[in-house]
Amino acid sequence: MPPGDDSGETNMKTKGTIGETVRNLLSRKRPMTYEQIIETVKAKHPGAATSKDSVQWYASRMRAEGQEPNVRLSA
Repeated sequence: MPPGDDSGETNMKTKGTIGETVRNLLSRKRPMTYEQIIETVKAKHPGAATSKDSVQWYASRMRAEGQEPNVRLSA
């Protein structure tokens, strides 16, 4: 996420875990694509092996918990 981007609902200033970062990005008011989420996660967590499959797993998990992830399917 670019510096000064306050378009999301969550505060991304704290590092947290990779899973927390993905869930926060999936909970933003303004949706991101899977590719944008992966890019942001890797910027915050260098060396992370985050893939589209792993982001989709978190989205699926959120749905199972009754939350609706907000993701944009294309740029």
